[in-house]
Amino acid sequence: MGMEIIDFKATKCKHCYKCVRYCDVKAIQVKDGRAVIMPDKCILCGHCLKICPQSAKTLRSDLELVKGWIAAGERVVVSIAPSYMGLLKYKTIGQVRGALIRLGFEDVRETSEGAAYVTAEYARLLKEHQMENIITTCCPSVNDLIEIYYPELVKYLAPVVSPMIAHGRILKEELGREVKIVFLGPCIAKKKEANDPRHDNCIDAVLNFRDMKKWLDQEEISIEDCEDMPFTAFDPKVNRLYPVTNGVVNSVLAEEESRGDGYRKFYVHGETNCIDLCRSMARGEIKGCFIEMNMCAGGCIKGPTVDDEEFISRFKVKLDMEERICREPADRSQMEHAVEAVSFRKEFLDRSPKDPMPTEEQIRQVIAGVLAELGIEEPKKSDKGAIMKILMPKVKGKADGKAVNEILAGMLK
Repeated sequence: MGMEIIDFKATKCKHCYKCVRYCDVKAIQVKDGRAVIMPDKCILCGHCLKICPQSAKTLRSDLELVKGWIAAGERVVVSIAPSYMGLLKYKTIGQVRGALIRLGFEDVRETSEGAAYVTAEYARLLKEHQMENIITTCCPSVNDLIEIYYPELVKYLAPVVSPMIAHGRILKEELGREVKIVFLGPCIAKKKEANDPRHDNCIDAVLNFRDMKKWLDQEEISIEDCEDMPFTAFDPKVNRLYPVTNGVVNSVLAEEESRGDGYRKFYVHGETNCIDLCRSMARGEIKGCFIEMNMCAGGCIKGPTVDDEEFISRFKVKLDMEERICREPADRSQMEHAVEAVSFRKEFLDRSPKDPMPTEEQIRQVIAGVLAELGIEEPKKSDKGAIMKILMPKVKGKADGKAVNEILAGMLK
């Protein structure tokens, strides 16, 4: 999956292996002299994309796919991540909707609508107080980090879909399964999340703001010159804060049932910090906490497709969004119809890489290597202790101990 989303251009690679050195989860290996992403270990944090000095790694785009749908007369609706409020230039937020409708989209809806339902699910979990710790599950890279590298922490992942998936399910229920739902945001891991079979194909394509800027430039559309077309769905209010650090915590705290629930609440952002926290939790050092985790330092507003030189600093974005966005919870009475018809539950899994069990021939080869190491040409039963002392650490966790014993016994005279 990771290799399908991040493409590698061998002609541009200068073999500096910077991506190999700086991948925190060691999901990149050198094969045939070039860096190769291991899809079963990649969490799609996008760090390798940002640090490659040669731009040898590129992101697969759904832009032409989406353009094709619109050109063919398909009904296509955008779910736009709330980070647009800090990353796009406009006079009114209605101009953002107006610009995208000019491109041919049937409608533009805010992913924050989905976030309102996710917040309600988090508030319910806090009130029930059945989980020792609760880790938010909005960030797909965090979810991958835990499912792949820290499966013992899966029990702490809130069994709730992300706002993107929640919104996709709501829109499919409301508008019909035939309508194409396109997510627009700053994250590349959303591409993998959209393809996860657990999500019922509720998101049909994923674009980032770089894709959208390219398209708007091609059509010579300036958002600031577009008609003000206000969003028509219910107001998500505080849930628009999800993309900034502490935004999920603030959204949850706005819910009345989340007050006095007994959980300590804090946020962690940045890959190194998330890994450090996972290690601490694996040691049993964290208890009774509600934890907002985001793989991107600074939150979603600093996603891997956000160009540092093109957009203003995350500090200004955070301050502007916190000042602009209402701190009140979404009106629950406007949300009841979707709660009855749509499931927001998700089951997280142990997806840690499992090495295949070695064959009998492969075990025999390992034993032969041990015999050569010990200088034994014709092993006897009296040599078994010495052989096992070196052999078992080599096959521990990889081969069935009973099978190893039986194969070795058959080789002893």
